[in-house]
Amino acid sequence: MSTLFLLAPKSKNNPSSHQKDFHTIFNSGIGPDYGISRGQIARIFVGMPVVLFDRDLQRQASGTVVGYTPTTKAGNGVQRYDVNISNFSPQQYNDPPRVNRFGVAIY
Repeated sequence: MSTLFLLAPKSKNNPSSHQKDFHTIFNSGIGPDYGISRGQIARIFVGMPVVLFDRDLQRQASGTVVGYTPTTKAGNGVQRYDVNISNFSPQQYNDPPRVNRFGVAIY
């Protein structure tokens, strides 16, 4: 089964940006405004495992996708989505795979 990986670096957290830090996403259960291509969104489903991580702080948690909602479009036309996640639990950091420029990967 495929897993959705979402990067949430503290170093990029900025009130004026679309990105939020690991703790905010972990506590709210919402990964806000992730740019996800059409090919990727077609592979994301309710019940899919998700790994949230921050390479800077070496933090990681796993959960389950419970849905996603389109928000705005990025400057290059890629649709952004709020990814709703449940059942977050902390995990030992294990150097997750590389993600695209929007902080998203599916493996």
